[in-house]
Amino acid sequence: MTSEQQNSSNGNVPDLNYVIRRSGQTNTYIAPRAAFRFPESTFPDYDAFDSLTGESMKQEIRTTIQRVALPGVSDDEPEMDGVLKIYRYPGLTGLRTWGQPSKATRELFGLALCQACSFPSVEGMASGARRSPWGFVAECFILTRLEPDLTALRDWLESMQGKPDATSIIEGALQELGQYMKACHAERLFILSPNAKNVHVRLASGRYAGLVLLDVPYARHIHADAGARWAQGRDLGALYGSIVKRTDPNHFEAFYAGYGDDPMGDSPEQLRKRTQRGAETFLHQTPLSRALSGIRRGFLGNKR
Repeated sequence: MTSEQQNSSNGNVPDLNYVIRRSGQTNTYIAPRAAFRFPESTFPDYDAFDSLTGESMKQEIRTTIQRVALPGVSDDEPEMDGVLKIYRYPGLTGLRTWGQPSKATRELFGLALCQACSFPSVEGMASGARRSPWGFVAECFILTRLEPDLTALRDWLESMQGKPDATSIIEGALQELGQYMKACHAERLFILSPNAKNVHVRLASGRYAGLVLLDVPYARHIHADAGARWAQGRDLGALYGSIVKRTDPNHFEAFYAGYGDDPMGDSPEQLRKRTQRGAETFLHQTPLSRALSGIRRGFLGNKR
């Protein structure tokens, strides 16, 4: 059983008929809705996706993001733009990936899980991984449909400062965000990485037109009550901590209004306490989180 199949048995792979192509040490997952665009004759394996080139959007040692042109297949389905993100694991950095689905594949599945709970998300089209002979991920990619006119929630909140009707527009957006998070949590789906960076605002003629989620490699179902309450606090705390740094904290009341009754069955007071504890961890305000953050920074600093 592959690591992806093991993840499926835990309910963390959406119930979709993914097209799977394997070759040597590589495997590729293609979402059913996108399979017609990637026939096996032209996209037989991982290398065909990996060789797509285009305009660079981000270039780092371990991560590259490109805007790529995807071939059209008919007049009804013309050429379109996608976003190809590639993660690389040089040296010993891939050791922790043994026996685990690749980050890119988890991201592909996470987007579909969130969409299934009615949280608007970018369309995941394909993902793949190249593993070493010992089973460690050496490189992986995720390909998504390009969503034009998106801006990170954190940047949008800062840009709204001082604008007419800013309060009502911001509170409307946060109420909508609360509704989406409630829909996920009611199904015991937890994103485990939501914040004002990977929640994006869709703009139409420069004005707010809705929310879109991306970068969700940790999204998963957690059914045990204790684990679900911990995950709920992590989700809500990360959102609270990342949002109130960039706008009036009173605006977050609109999020609670959208979220409504706690799907875990606890009182509003308990929900807010759980959110506050999650925010303190997210902002490294607890002794343990400060210590772990210091260790992580020191490790990464030594790696550089």
